[in-house]
Amino acid sequence: NIYLDMQDNVNQIALQLMENQNILVVKIEADNKIVNEIKSKGYIDNISDSFVVENDIFQPSSKKKIGTLVIVYSNKGYKELVNKHTVLTIVLLLGLCVLFVFFGLYVKYLLSPLRQISKLLKNYSPDKGIIIPFSSKNNEIGLISSAINNMQQKIFEYSKKQENINHYLEEKVSEKTLEELDLIYKSKIRSYRDLPIRF
Repeated sequence: NIYLDMQDNVNQIALQLMENQNILVVKIEADNKIVNEIKSKGYIDNISDSFVVENDIFQPSSKKKIGTLVIVYSNKGYKELVNKHTVLTIVLLLGLCVLFVFFGLYVKYLLSPLRQISKLLKNYSPDKGIIIPFSSKNNEIGLISSAINNMQQKIFEYSKKQENINHYLEEKVSEKTLEELDLIYKSKIRSYRDLPIRF
């Protein structure tokens, strides 16, 4: 074929392809015969770790197949790249895991005052007060602690007020009961006076 018979052009193209270090062999075939073949210096060392790419060559004017371009690539560069990125990925994942562990511990540390507050609140009753130790902190925990202490103080005052009202009402009920009993007693005495005496 006229296109593949131009040996100088074919050699020049094959040599340009061989500039890529990952290419081990460039071979051009026509009619199941090798028209041109160039092998790199590392061909023998890297042939076991290689893969083949074949592409058809067509005549520019008629699109008729005139041959096949066979390129043998080395996997060595690919494997080095994969190994490099695998190590980088593992290091990155380990770093993220360590970061998540430290973040989890930090959050646990930040939330530990809330756990202590919840334990103290479980035993709360209006009769006995509890002391929330974090009200002096200048953060959200301090605000929550101050609010709980204020709420506790108001509940205590309300409870005392309720006790006083209950005590006052009990005294009033007792007084009324005594008054009623006195009235009943006096009315019975009056009723006995009005009864005729019989012997």
